[in-house]
Amino acid sequence: MLGIWFNHDDLDYRTNKHENAEFLNDIGFTHFYVLIKGSDNDIRNNSPYHERVRYLVSKAHSLGIKVHGVFICSEDAYYLANNPEKADISYKRARSTCRISHVDEYYRTYLIESILTAIEEFDLDGVQLDFLRFGYVGNGWSKREEEIYASFGVRVEELRKELIASYDPSKPQNNLGSFLERLKEGETQISLFSRARSSIIRDFAKDITDSVHRAFPFMEVSLAMMPEEFYPDWKGISSLHYGQDLENLKAVVDRLFPMAYAGVYNMGSDWTAAICTDAVRSAPGFVLGLDCIEPRGALHIKSDLQAVRNLTDAGICLFRYGRMILAEQNGNETVLLNTYAGTVNRLILVNGDETITMEVEILEAGSMCIHGQWELIRAFGSFASGANRKYEGELCVVQSQDLSEWGCIE
Repeated sequence: MLGIWFNHDDLDYRTNKHENAEFLNDIGFTHFYVLIKGSDNDIRNNSPYHERVRYLVSKAHSLGIKVHGVFICSEDAYYLANNPEKADISYKRARSTCRISHVDEYYRTYLIESILTAIEEFDLDGVQLDFLRFGYVGNGWSKREEEIYASFGVRVEELRKELIASYDPSKPQNNLGSFLERLKEGETQISLFSRARSSIIRDFAKDITDSVHRAFPFMEVSLAMMPEEFYPDWKGISSLHYGQDLENLKAVVDRLFPMAYAGVYNMGSDWTAAICTDAVRSAPGFVLGLDCIEPRGALHIKSDLQAVRNLTDAGICLFRYGRMILAEQNGNETVLLNTYAGTVNRLILVNGDETITMEVEILEAGSMCIHGQWELIRAFGSFASGANRKYEGELCVVQSQDLSEWGCIE
């Protein structure tokens, strides 16, 4: 399969409300993953977003493209504004304004209702659970969660004091070294703590999946998963830090999406290939998430795609529409589509030793036809990356010839 994510949060600063579904269909995209519930909103409470999702789903279905609704599970600022007592509690007893408590049964009911309502209303083909995890090891210290840790045999107060003394959440992985070493060595307390946290996330995911399957037996439920579990040197981080354990989650959802976002982790395509290789072994049927977010450019995404090309078990999904230029070869012409909320002003076209630089103007949602087929197309320009933020520099170009083989994988 060949998928692409859509995030409605950037609609507010776009000049055009666009999605260019026909062009995406021509490129070969078979699945759209459309954000329905974000970290701080639910489209049921936002009429413009609601209508936009309705239009996008309808357009995709008219083209034979499957649509999956994406739900941010572990953050909900809207919900907590109305139910502040239901927030996540940190190891220092601080209450979050955005992270929910995973043991809050009322929130689970609220989230499941949102998902079931959207499936029926939009006639979705699938559901994706995103950000279903603890944000970091310091999350998840409510009284109920501490009781769960204790039921696994964790000496809760002793471990909490140790975290206070040695852990700085502003540098999460740098401060987890000693805990991870102890986990790898099989230290009982750290192992029990990791197992307990993973059980909370597993139960949360299972409740949602079971509810969806009861109402819609053939509906696919997928889950976006942090990549650490698929990288040998980092194994253990996911279960301890996020509560995401591979075997637990594989047993309760239909498909996993390892998020091999090399740019986020400041890693190269060899890292992306390592994630994919492990996923082939450990999570059959997975789809690999690849990021196009700045400052990633054409060289980065092309290298990622080449690195995983021979791992044919992997469908791929690109994050995301609005952060890429799509280039489709059509005979001896190449058509460029600018999905950014901004303008492309320069292209560099490469074929072997031949390099051509072109000054151009491709506006938001605009397209341009250039002569020839090119091994590499680089683009430069600027776009709004937030209501008050602007990015200037190299943009990400994704070329159709690098995507062609994934459109036929299910």
